[in-house]
Amino acid sequence: MSEHVIVDTSVWVRYLRGMESSETAALNILIANDIVMMVPVLFQEILQGIVSQNEYQKILGLIDSLQQYNDNIKPVSILAANIFRLGKKKGLTIRKTNDCLIAAYCVFLDFPILHYDRDFNNIAKYTSLKIYN
Repeated sequence: MSEHVIVDTSVWVRYLRGMESSETAALNILIANDIVMMVPVLFQEILQGIVSQNEYQKILGLIDSLQQYNDNIKPVSILAANIFRLGKKKGLTIRKTNDCLIAAYCVFLDFPILHYDRDFNNIAKYTSLKIYN
C-alpha cells in the first residue's frame, strides 16, 4: 500500500452522497488508515459545491482532519501546465485543467490517485501518474 493516496473530487462527491462503489469503499479504508493526502485544489473543489452551511461545516471538519500538503506549489503548477501541454500535443484534451493540477501533485509527490474520472486514465498514458486500485 502506498504511503499516501490523493483522492479526486469525483470519488469524494460519491462518498459524501453515500453512494456505494469500489472507489468509495476504498476511500473508507484509506480514511481509516489515515493515508489520504489532501491538496489545496481538492479542498476547494470539494467545498465549493456545498450549499447547506451545516453540511459545509461537517465536510470541512472531515477534510480538514486529513493530512494536508501545501508546499512547493510553484513547481507543481509548472508540472501541471506541462501535463496539459503534453496531452494536447498527443491529441488528448483534458476536460478540466484542475485535473492536470491534481495529477501534477500525484506525480510530484509520487502518490497514486483514487478517481472516477477518465481524464486521469488519459494523463497516466503519457506521464508517471499512478492509479490507485
